[in-house]
Amino acid sequence: MRGIEYPSKQERFLTSHMDLKSTKSVLKVQDLSEVQNIVLIHLSEPDSDKNLFAYQVSALTEKPVKVACGGLKIDLSNLPC
Repeated sequence: MRGIEYPSKQERFLTSHMDLKSTKSVLKVQDLSEVQNIVLIHLSEPDSDKNLFAYQVSALTEKPVKVACGGLKIDLSNLPC
C-alpha cells in the first residue's frame, strides 16, 4: 500500500530516489572487490520492500547487505585508514 501522494512528493521521488532495478543496475557496473558491507539507506515503508531489496542486492553482489534503521551498528574497524 502506498502512502498519500502529493504532487511535490511525487516529483521529488521521481528525480531523487532509485527503485530496485536502478539500484541493481548501478551496482552491476561498480568495482565491489574491496567492499565489505552494503548498507541500504532511506527505504520508505510504503514505497519499498526492504527484505526484497536486501535479498536481491546480496544475491547480485555476493556481499553482506544491511538495511539502515535506528540503532544499526556496523563494525568498520577492518577497513584501512
